[in-house]
Order: sequence, then C-alpha cells, then structure tokens
Amino acid sequence: MRQLTGLALIFTVLLAAYSALAEAVLEPTYSSEKPLYAFVVVNEAGTKVLKLVFDESQGTGKGYDTIYADLNFNEDLTDDAVIEGTIRGERGYVQGSFPSIEVPVPYNEKAEGIETPCWLRISYTGYEFEEGIDHRFSFDARIRLRGEEAVWEYSWPKTFQPVAKGAGAVATSVVGEPSLLLNVSPDEENEGHVRVSGHLMVDRMPAGSIKKDDQAVRPQIAIRNEQGEVIHVLELSSSGLGLGPSGIVEYSAPILSGARSLEARIDTGPLAGVITAVRPFAPAPPILNEPVYASEKPLYAAIAVNEAASKVLTLVFDESKGTGKGYDTLYADLNFNGDLTDDEAIEGTLIGGEGYFSGSFSSIAVSVPYNDKGQGIEEPCELTVQYFQFSPQTIRSYNEEGERILVESGEQTQHHFMVSATIRLRDEAAQWECFFFSPLSPAEKPEQVLAVALGEQPSLQLSLVPSDAAEGNVGIGATVMAGKGSLSCTEDGQPLMAHLEVTNERGVTIHSLYVDAEKLVPG
Repeated sequence: MRQLTGLALIFTVLLAAYSALAEAVLEPTYSSEKPLYAFVVVNEAGTKVLKLVFDESQGTGKGYDTIYADLNFNEDLTDDAVIEGTIRGERGYVQGSFPSIEVPVPYNEKAEGIETPCWLRISYTGYEFEEGIDHRFSFDARIRLRGEEAVWEYSWPKTFQPVAKGAGAVATSVVGEPSLLLNVSPDEENEGHVRVSGHLMVDRMPAGSIKKDDQAVRPQIAIRNEQGEVIHVLELSSSGLGLGPSGIVEYSAPILSGARSLEARIDTGPLAGVITAVRPFAPAPPILNEPVYASEKPLYAAIAVNEAASKVLTLVFDESKGTGKGYDTLYADLNFNGDLTDDEAIEGTLIGGEGYFSGSFSSIAVSVPYNDKGQGIEEPCELTVQYFQFSPQTIRSYNEEGERILVESGEQTQHHFMVSATIRLRDEAAQWECFFFSPLSPAEKPEQVLAVALGEQPSLQLSLVPSDAAEGNVGIGATVMAGKGSLSCTEDGQPLMAHLEVTNERGVTIHSLYVDAEKLVPG
C-alpha cells in the first residue's frame, strides 16, 4: 500500500481527480441561480471522485441548505436521495449543517469488507460583505481501515472550495498528511509544573481523532535530557490527542532537572504508521537583579537563541501606564549576566482601546551565533516581539434551537505574544538568512518559565485551489513551515527558488515548476 507521506503522491491524486471533473453529469433543476460544485476524492488511488452540488432551496442568496451527491458514481445526480440540511442566522451571516453522508467506497484494500468505510459531515458558513457573499465550506471525514489486528478509524477535518459551474474546481481528498506539534507553557495552577500540550494536525488543521477498535489512540510523550536519554514518560488521558474538536490534550508535568526536549510518538496504524515530533526547550536562567516595574503583573519569558540551548535570553514585559493598560515595555538581558537593570529598556507601541490592544517592539539584536556556522557574522540573530490583548467581551452566537443569544468570550483577559526570529548562517558559498515565527508563553513567576527554542524542523505544506487567472489551470499554494509558524529563507539576500514537480500515477514527472520562494510564504 502506498503511504500518504509524499507530497508528490498527494499532488498526483488531486490533479488526476481535477482532470476528471469535466465529465458530463445529469443534473436536477436547482432553486438557486448560483449552485456550487465540489468534488471529493474518496479513495487512495484517486479513481473515485464524489461529485457534490450545493443548492439554495429558499432561493438565490438565502443560504445553501441542500446537497445533491452522486453516491452511486453513475454521473447522474437525479437518482440519489437529496440531502437536506438546516441553516440558521440572519442577514449578513448564516450557518448550515447537513446530516452525515455515508460513502460506500473503501479507501484502499485495507478497507475492503468494512461496513460503512467512509462518512462525510459537511458544514457551511456564509458571510455577506459589500463585495458579495463569502461562502466557506468544510467537512469532517471519517474513514475506517483494517490493520493486522484491529480496525482503525480516522476523523479528519478538511476545508474545501466549491465553485460555480465551469469555473474549474479542484478535488479535495478525504485524508491528509498527519503530523504532531508540541508545546510547553507555564502551569500557573500547579507550581513547579509545566503544561505540555500536543496537537495532532492534518494538513495544518487540528485533527479530530484516531481510534483503534473504538478506543482512542494515546500518544507516548517522553522527556529527554541533553544526552537524549529518557528521564520521564508522560501518560496522557484515555482520550489521547482526540480530546475535543480541536484535537488538543494538555498534561501537567513536573519541571525536571536536566530536561531539554519533549518527544512524542503516535501510532496512526495503516494510514501512515508511527509519526513523531520533537520539541526542544530549556530552563530559564535565574534573574539576579530586576528593575522596579510599573505593572503589578509583569510577565516573564525566555528564548534559547542558540542551537545548543546554552544561551537563554530572559525577557520581562511591563506596563508603563499601569496594571491592565497593556504591555508596552520590554526588559531583555542582552549581556546574559542575570541583571535586567544594566540593559536599556525596549519601548513598544500600543494600538487599540477598550477590550483590545496590539503592540510591537523594536527589533532586538542578539550577538550570539546560532551555531558554528553563525560565527563571525554581524548580528547573527535578530528578534522582534508582537503582543495582543483581548479583554472579556460579549459576542453573538446561536443556541440549539437556532435562536440568537449573547455569550461571554472568556472570563479573563487573554495575552498573546509572538516572536519573529531572523537567524543568519554561512556555508561554503553563501550567507543564509532564515526567518522563524513562533508563539511565546510568558508566565507570572520567573520560576515557571521554560525557554522557547528557535529553529524548529522545517516542512513544506502544499495546497491546490481553483485558478481565477486561467481556465483549465489550478492555483498551487505552498508554505514553508517551522513548527506552528511560517519560515522563509534567503541566500546572499536573494529569495530562494522552490522546485515543484507534478508527477503522474507511475511517478514520472510530467511538469516542473520553479517558483520564487518569497511567494511560498504569505505576508
């Protein structure tokens, strides 16, 4: 069985499906003047493409509440049961949901003989703007495969983009490439502990769950020391990484002497086998001397700025206008001596008002090279910190009966910090500049802080979308990722060229694309 671990295979499946979309289909009479068409690849070989048409039973512009699906794959949408959904909302905003769709097609040979090998549950949201209505569709795909000793069930959330007839739709596969993300943050409720969170991702979206014989699969997370030796193993809850719709599970772990990294392993069974993730971190150094803060609640953070995590930069965020007014001052121990009073305070700017602030700070030049390839480079590391604050506020939502209600978005003010890091390295022929984007998790007490490690393992995420520029073409989207954030690189100040290949079913390259790497990273 081919494993969905290669980008070329995913490209091949989607493009093969795309080429089959122009086939004639017998259609019903629609109530909407603007029905939308979508296509879902439901098997691994890409030979079974489910055709979907979304209709508005109440008329054009009233919201998509009807699906016609060619579930018997005979190119006739008139002989299948109509799938009726429900919509709720008001002018300017509507939400729609549909009953689960049972698809009688096994994903591959490991699903042969399994009753109901695939389900789709589709949801829809429509936002009205001056320029028109923005329609957003997603589905939860549930597929079942048989391993050597058990039946495995996967629940993947996917977004897709239906289009008008003739606009050139791109098929969406029911499966994606799974990956793991790990994070460590302070545990403010349990002194001496940290929160370990794991995110099971599929195509950059939080996954639903993986089950083996109807039992949620639990990941194994080990804490390793500098020598790579396991010094502690975390036992997660029985729901594993499939806890809740976001696919996130958290565990409170003691801060262990010598701990330097987390390593997660999860068995995804016959779909992709065992996948792993490593999250390096470092304990924050002690603070020997601090300034007098204007805020009663300064926040502490730390960043390991070199590959060995032997140089950890301590940061403290202060509110110059007083507690609750927003963090606009940053103290950084740039000479790494534990004294925050002998470094110049970094003033930031705040924008916003009641309930919301956004702030940014001047770039911080760090004189520490990332590794031996950064030796001799002027300004080998540069950091920029951004800050967002959200206060509790009332937002609109809907109850189960579809009635509009008001709910509180949260009980406490939320602070979000992000750090952008530019790392400069030199190889034999050129100087490289790599840009990383990562979240920070400041703590209210310095002893709760664990350093964020820069330079997570990069990966490449690809997507296909309809092309508005040329009929018969598809738009190719690609983002270079490092952990949860994006990554870009330049060589001697020039953006890199990315080489993308389109292959056929036999793995033969039928087209090559060379793209400016700056175009691979949005923003």
